[in-house]
Amino acid sequence: LGIASATNIYIKEKKKSIAVLKCIGLTRKQTFLIYLFQIIFIGFLGSLLGTLLGIGFQQFFPILLSDFLPVDVSFEIIPKVIVLGLTIGAIMSVVFSLYPLLSTWFVTPNEVLRNQGTNRKKNNTLFFIVGPTIALTVFLFSYLLLGEFLYSLAFLMGILLVFGLIRLIAGAFIILIKNSFPKTWNFASRQGLSNLFRPGNQTVTLILCIGVGVFLINTLYLAKDALISSTSFQKSTEVPNILLLDVQKEIIDSVSNTIESFNQPVIDEIPVIAMKIYSINGVRAAELKTDSLNGIKDWVLEGQFRSSYRDSLISSEALIDGEWIGKVDNPDVIPISLDIGFKKDANLELGDKVTFNIQGVLIDTEIKSIRRIEWSQMKMNFSVLFPAGSLNDAPQTNVLTTRAPTDSIAAKMQQTLVMDHPSVTVIDVRSVMKLVENILSKIAWVINFLALFSILTGFIVLIGAVRTSKYKRLKENAMLRTIGATSKQIFNMTTVEYILLGAIGTLSGTALSLVGAYLLSTYSFRTPFVVSWLPVLMVPITVTFAVAIIGIVNNIQIIKTSPKEILRGV
Repeated sequence: LGIASATNIYIKEKKKSIAVLKCIGLTRKQTFLIYLFQIIFIGFLGSLLGTLLGIGFQQFFPILLSDFLPVDVSFEIIPKVIVLGLTIGAIMSVVFSLYPLLSTWFVTPNEVLRNQGTNRKKNNTLFFIVGPTIALTVFLFSYLLLGEFLYSLAFLMGILLVFGLIRLIAGAFIILIKNSFPKTWNFASRQGLSNLFRPGNQTVTLILCIGVGVFLINTLYLAKDALISSTSFQKSTEVPNILLLDVQKEIIDSVSNTIESFNQPVIDEIPVIAMKIYSINGVRAAELKTDSLNGIKDWVLEGQFRSSYRDSLISSEALIDGEWIGKVDNPDVIPISLDIGFKKDANLELGDKVTFNIQGVLIDTEIKSIRRIEWSQMKMNFSVLFPAGSLNDAPQTNVLTTRAPTDSIAAKMQQTLVMDHPSVTVIDVRSVMKLVENILSKIAWVINFLALFSILTGFIVLIGAVRTSKYKRLKENAMLRTIGATSKQIFNMTTVEYILLGAIGTLSGTALSLVGAYLLSTYSFRTPFVVSWLPVLMVPITVTFAVAIIGIVNNIQIIKTSPKEILRGV
């Protein structure tokens, strides 16, 4: 939007120059190439400045996070990334400038003497040329970053959906104003409203710019809230914050008594069994390793992982395929449940047979169900889950969980457990979560910075869009002044028009951002939907006010210029 808007203004200001060039004999192709080379150079220069700015800012991020990360983070300049950034910047500049650039093709020498009206047929032709090109560029750019065809396609569809919905809102608003026009309002207010649907109006363009900008800013803030809220589970009185690992069967009662001596319950007692994959569908793991085309990740065949058994699903799990079997009684082939991620990495399907090696004992299993695990929840989750009654006698350790209400109780409990049971590993989740919260607070700072940067960029786009409409208002306001309209009335018209534009644009963008943030929280972050109402309310109010100010300032020159100067084209 920024590139297209800025280029559009530049080309509009150069129309007479283009007409003069054609008068002295330059062809359409030559004038097009002149401005194309200018855009390429400006795009490259802007990309270079942006790259230098990005390098400068990224030097501060390792310093910002150094106190919270367990590893040293160093800053390194990678030439490949810089070249990629410069190339993408130049390509984006050209692609998003195509519409105004191609419009130079239709500038005629006559425009030296007079301005010509917009040709709708030519505009439609340009749209059908440029639109698919821009959509393809956005798709390829997102595919370059995401590396997933479906994700990239979903991203493109999401952008088109947002633009389409805001466009529909703008159109519906224009129709509503037309059908319910307040004829009893004063002249300035009625003229301000009529400006929204007059011929050559910029209503749709401005509402799109405002709405998309507000959508982006609010979605950034709401996504930040969703990320930060994902750590709030530790404050719940029902969630354990002390984990005890490697608890042998013979000391479970003793460890439990120690926990209960602090007036705290044992929340979970979970058996853990170490195992390796021996074969899949009768083919040994050693043989599968030699086949690089089987789609199975190396860690599945080589690594030792831990599993468990139970008779029911927990809150962090959801059955998405197959039949859940929670309890069995000594079957020859044990039904198991896999996490969707493990299923993909192991290239397995429902009904496949997997044999596990548990300390030399081979266990035959069949995949009966697929689960989706919410790993962000503070639960003991397992990629491979056996039914109760299947591995009760297998060699195993246990994980116990409890909760300490205060830091002092947590410290005393941890000290007592380590002294009485040296083989048990005690993890205080409180300290881990404090570290996570600190890291997320830094990430929130970065998101705030990006939101601020988006706001500043949005204002540049907005100024460009408003300036584009300036040329369509010169003669109109001159005619109003000629028939007796005062500067105050024109000022009031402008104020009413831009306040309404800002309000509709910000409200549509805010509404869509709430929907988008809800979908992100629910289906991507898988956290409760949390709304910080202060930025959600302040952004629309601030942007509406800014739109009105920008519109008024942009039209001050029109208000002050005499009708004679405008009509003569001085």
